Amino acid sequence: MRRTGPNRLTDETWISGAPGIPNRVCLQHLAHQAKFEPRVAYESADYHVILALVAAGLGIALVPESVLADTDRSRVAVCALRGLAPVRETAVVHRRRPTVLVRELTAFLRTAADAVSGDGRS
Repeated sequence: MRRTGPNRLTDETWISGAPGIPNRVCLQHLAHQAKFEPRVAYESADYHVILALVAAGLGIALVPESVLADTDRSRVAVCALRGLAPVRETAVVHRRRPTVLVRELTAFLRTAADAVSGDGRS
């Protein structure tokens, strides 16, 4: 996967969710860190629509890597951001008295998050 720096993205046309949608919040946060204001021309909450707009040459987008599994790579270029790392919060919602399986899953997710973040803040 190619890597690109945020300074190469300042003049791009962006495709993202509407204001307040998580992928738009992420884009605005990363753009703020890189000291630019993203010019969002197209909005969608559907990553498949966003990827279709990118494939049509209408702009660039931030999408989770998991969305790219079935993407036709001949129509889009995929680049990792150099120097910026998007962060995503995930919550586990369960009954007041979680089952053994829920406790095990929660423990597994905490361990995995700690391993990825390296800071023990999960």
